[in-house]
Amino acid sequence: MSDKQDCQVRFTIFIPTYNRAALLPRALKSIEQQNIKDIEVVIIDDGSSDNSAEIVKQWQARVDFPVRYHYQENQGKPAAHNAAAQRANGFFFVTLDSDDLLAADALEIFERHWNNIPNEQKPAFAGVEGLCAFLSNGSIAGRRFPKDVIDSNYPEMRHRYHVSGDKKNAIRTEVIREFQYPLFPGETHIRMSVIWSRMAAKYKFRYINEVIQLI
Repeated sequence: MSDKQDCQVRFTIFIPTYNRAALLPRALKSIEQQNIKDIEVVIIDDGSSDNSAEIVKQWQARVDFPVRYHYQENQGKPAAHNAAAQRANGFFFVTLDSDDLLAADALEIFERHWNNIPNEQKPAFAGVEGLCAFLSNGSIAGRRFPKDVIDSNYPEMRHRYHVSGDKKNAIRTEVIREFQYPLFPGETHIRMSVIWSRMAAKYKFRYINEVIQLI
């Protein structure tokens, strides 16, 4: 498969935010420090009443990659996720919560492991998934994967190998668009496992024991 697929950039980094003006600069700085610059940032503001918009505006003026900001009435993270997926121009889609940070070499790790998948096998993969670590002490959130590199899917990881805790992935944007969150009036919280379980029926991930995000 072609990794280009008419994508304008390699990575879309999606930040959902709601009244996180005090924490946004830290998350944004972690993006700016990535060595891979073939990126765009899509920020979906889910109804903030603080000065998040001004912080983003200042950042937009300073960085040399596209940063797009969209404000919407509070609808919850699933709706923000779907909105970002429709706006994404990247081959990969990476979600970074506004109170978290990307590890210094996060995008390089994703790229390296994706490139190690034989081209003829890539259509069967949704993407690459790694670990999260706690910013306070560096310990891993939850359990590691059973091997340093393993190809599998969400149900097998959770139920056969009992892998737990926060994890971080880069997913092909076309797959993200294929498996969007179902939205229901008045419901703002939907478990991510709904998406991962559906995705597992068609795609697998390359799981890696390397830290991608600090939480």
